[in-house]
Amino acid sequence: MSLADCAAQAVLQWPRDTAITMVAIAGAESGWINGRPSTVDVVGGPGDRPEWRAYACDGVYSWGLYQVHMPSHHARLQEVTWSDLPCVWRDHLIDPGFATVMAAEILSGQGLSAWSVYNNGSYRAYIDQATAAVDEALGAQPPGPYIEPPIWPPLPAGFLTLPLVPPSAAMRLASLDVAPVEPPPGYH
Repeated sequence: MSLADCAAQAVLQWPRDTAITMVAIAGAESGWINGRPSTVDVVGGPGDRPEWRAYACDGVYSWGLYQVHMPSHHARLQEVTWSDLPCVWRDHLIDPGFATVMAAEILSGQGLSAWSVYNNGSYRAYIDQATAAVDEALGAQPPGPYIEPPIWPPLPAGFLTLPLVPPSAAMRLASLDVAPVEPPPGYH
């Protein structure tokens, strides 16, 4: 998994600006290494809770690009993986497409504050890399100011303007019985 792969998945889920933020969050959470387990969110770690232990895989609670916290999302993970086994959830979460879809669901339900790296601002260190990767994934040049293209040659005043017709007159004109125009001979 790479930054480019993460950006390619992100642009399938979000508009450009959101994709940039989410790719930066993934950089801060996992270094864009999809199979990387959390080094903080572990059994016996500083924030460990006994009730979470049933949701750990290999002693780790959070997996994937976006470090989805399995104890917080166990019901949805059971539903979409058809399994109640945390290591099966982990196997799904290390798939970049699945991880991104889960992140999209979390984002739509909880907002950006679901990620501690957003709350503490550490994702900002990854914004420049995320911006370049998302723009490349979109095949776009970085946006600049929009400049209206000039019309050339300049058109005379009133050109291509339609006369205002009252609605009652428009209905009468539309209902006139007019013979269809035949194309010229030889025109197909």
